[in-house]
Amino acid sequence: MGQYLAIGIATNFTASKREVEAVSIEKVIEKMTADIGFDTNLYELEETEYSWQWNLKSDKIQSEFVPFLEHFYRVMGKFVRLDDADEVIQKLKSEQSKSLQAFLKKGHFYNFQESYSNDSYDFFFEKEGSQMKNRVRITSGVISLAMTGKIMMEATGGFFEFFEAMIHQNFSEFDLSKNIRVYIAG
Repeated sequence: MGQYLAIGIATNFTASKREVEAVSIEKVIEKMTADIGFDTNLYELEETEYSWQWNLKSDKIQSEFVPFLEHFYRVMGKFVRLDDADEVIQKLKSEQSKSLQAFLKKGHFYNFQESYSNDSYDFFFEKEGSQMKNRVRITSGVISLAMTGKIMMEATGGFFEFFEAMIHQNFSEFDLSKNIRVYIAG
C-alpha cells in the first residue's frame, strides 16, 4: 500500500446547492472556467435536491473517450508499464457504455479505476456589504488512467499543474484532455 503518482480524468463535479445559491450558478461556472479550465461543453448540468452536478456527457464518452484513451496509452506506454491497457480499450469498445462508472462496476483494472483523490476546489466570491466571502467547494470524481511509483510529498510547488498543462497541450486534439488531473492517489 501507499500513495502513488496518478493521472486521471475528471468525470464529474459536484457543488452544494446551498453554497451555490449564495452566489449564482452562472458565477460558479464562470469561476470554474477561469480557474481550472472547466469546459461546459463537456458536461451535463443536473440540479438535485441538495447539489448541482456536472457529469461528463455520454456522447463524449462514446465518440471521443476510446480514441483519446488509445492515444494516451500509446504515449504513456513509452514511459510506464501499462499491463492491462489493451484489455481496458477492448472492453470499452465492445460494451459501448454510456457511463464510465457503470463500466467500472463490471470489472477491475489496475490502470483504469475509480479514484479517491479528494480532488476539490474552493472558490471564494465577494459578499455584498461584507468583508466575509462566500465559499463554494467543488468536488470532482476522477477515474485513474495510470498510476505508478510510490510517492510522498508535502507540497507540489506547481509541478502537478505544469504536468497537467503539458498533457493538455500534447493531447489538445481531444476535448477530453482538458479534464486530465495529476494527483497523488492512495
